[in-house]
Order: sequence, then structure tokens, then C-alpha cells
Amino acid sequence: METRRQRFFRHRTQSNRAAQSHPVNLSWRLLESFFYLADWLFFPKLLMFLNRIFKPNTRRLTAREIALARTVFGETIDYQKVRLDEKSFVGCRQFRFAYVGFYFINSWGKLSDPVLIHELVHVWQYQRLGSVYIPRALWAQRTPKGYNYGGISALKKVLEQHGPEVRASVFLSFNFEQQADIVADYFSLKNGWKPRWCEADKSYLPVFEAIVGKVFFEKN
Repeated sequence: METRRQRFFRHRTQSNRAAQSHPVNLSWRLLESFFYLADWLFFPKLLMFLNRIFKPNTRRLTAREIALARTVFGETIDYQKVRLDEKSFVGCRQFRFAYVGFYFINSWGKLSDPVLIHELVHVWQYQRLGSVYIPRALWAQRTPKGYNYGGISALKKVLEQHGPEVRASVFLSFNFEQQADIVADYFSLKNGWKPRWCEADKSYLPVFEAIVGKVFFEKN
């Protein structure tokens, strides 16, 4: 069975665009080593344990939320571990944003379904690769493109370049916020919400499914 680190290096070598998902220089590798060490020392599990004690508003996903998530992620997320705190005061209330701390989704107020799906991508990233999703997502927010994956034209270009042999590593080569918005836009198209980065045209669904399906519904 692959470890998170083995899985990371396998996907990194499968894509010639992998360097775009995060930096690959020495200083970045040293930074990520700190997060790997934190995982090995069970630091995330300690923080999640403390969250359960000191955040009384935390709840599990509802049956409806799990059902929605399964339409996108299948069984690739351990839904029983996910927690939501919709009264997370620090940061969320003042600046009106949501963020993910390992399996914990923090917000101030109820999240819309597409935003919940976006945040669950970060849970999936953590479950798959460990705590390194944190610096990669923060780095992605500060890049020129940020969350903008390029819309439907960028996804079509990927399919034209790779054809039916497109692999999950193509999706993984987008930065960590773009990954989350690709999945959120896919969910939005399927369920009548307005996507963020493309028109609300359901004829685009096969394009999204050709990429997203490779990640969540096929063995890679």
C-alpha cells in the first residue's frame, strides 16, 4: 500500500506540468519537510483532538452533505472524520472566509453547497498527501492566477493535449486552489449553481467529468 509521500512523488513524475502546482526549489522542500515531520509526530491529530474539546460548535457532516459529496468524491474521503464549525470566530467572522484545518472546515455561517465542495477538496488533499496541502494552498492563493484555473478553455486544452490517456496527474498539476475550484465548478454545473470560472452550460460537463472522474472514480 502506497504511503502519502510515495503517492506524491508518483504523481509528480507523471505530469510535465507538475511544477506549476507548487514550487520545487530547495527552500520549499525544506518547508515541506517541516510539515511531513509534523505529520510523523501526530501534530495534526493532536490539534484535531484539541478542536473537539475547545470548539463546542463543531459538528459532523449531515446525511445530505455526505450524499452531495459522494456525487463528486465517491468514497475517496473519510466522511466520518470531517467536522464543520460554522461559528469559527477567529478570522472567519472578521474577514468572511472559510478555511480547512486537516479534517476541520471552519466558517462563520452556513456554507453554500459549492463552497462546501471546494473546502472538501482541501480535506481530500490532506487525506491524500498530509499537511503539505497547507503551504501549497497558501502559495496558490498568492500566485498571479490564484484560484483561476483558466475556465473551460484550459480544461479543453488539457484534453486535447492528452486525449483519452489523460491521467489524474493532469488534474493534480493545477495549483491546490485551482483544483478545488475545478471540482466546485463541476459540482455547480451538475446541480444548477453558477460556476465561478465558466458559463453555466451543461454541455461542458463531459469535459469536467473526463478530468475529475480520473481522480475520484478511477484507480490511478
